[in-house]
Amino acid sequence: MTKATNGATLNLNNTSTNNNAGSTLAAKSGGTVNIAGTFTADAASTLDGAGGTFNVNGATLLGTLNGTAGTTLVFNASSGNIINSATINGNLDLATNANAYADLNGTVTENGNINLGTNSFRLVNLGTILNIGSAGSLTGFGQVYQYQNNTLNNGGLINANSSANPLVLAVTTFNNNGMTKATNGATLNLNNTSTNNNAGSTLAAKSGGTVNIAGT
Repeated sequence: MTKATNGATLNLNNTSTNNNAGSTLAAKSGGTVNIAGTFTADAASTLDGAGGTFNVNGATLLGTLNGTAGTTLVFNASSGNIINSATINGNLDLATNANAYADLNGTVTENGNINLGTNSFRLVNLGTILNIGSAGSLTGFGQVYQYQNNTLNNGGLINANSSANPLVLAVTTFNNNGMTKATNGATLNLNNTSTNNNAGSTLAAKSGGTVNIAGT
């Protein structure tokens, strides 16, 4: 068990931090854990952020990050924030900090909520894939865009639900296998090269929402 508690701060400024099988990294009772460098999580390890804060400050995240209920990774403005072939069982917050940023490489699966705010996910390397799992969601506004020939698979929920700014999806291939919608007077811009509304999926504009479709 490694943790920050009682309003204290733990800075993980290591070149490499490994949350190994059976271990827990925790931010509790107002504690803050700041993660930098390369952070690798074993599938049998745990992140416990209920009542505390995990900040991603120029970190590369790898492996399987298993968050307990309420665990959120809060990204800062560092261009060094990378999610590399990881599965995230927890929430990702790019809305709290101005100019928060994350690059995605390899195959990344998100099974919690992604809140981009006015910020963005960039799918970087050739063939990078972002999977939103059946328990995952992307809500609010901001953008998911690509560097080259990348794919977004939605198996859960994408909901543009903020009328303040649009949610923009701009990748080579967007596969909607779940629910994708614009609600609450918000706008969803599908600026993908190819958008596939696959069997069993729903694309919706509800409660004053607008969906703008470009590409194929």
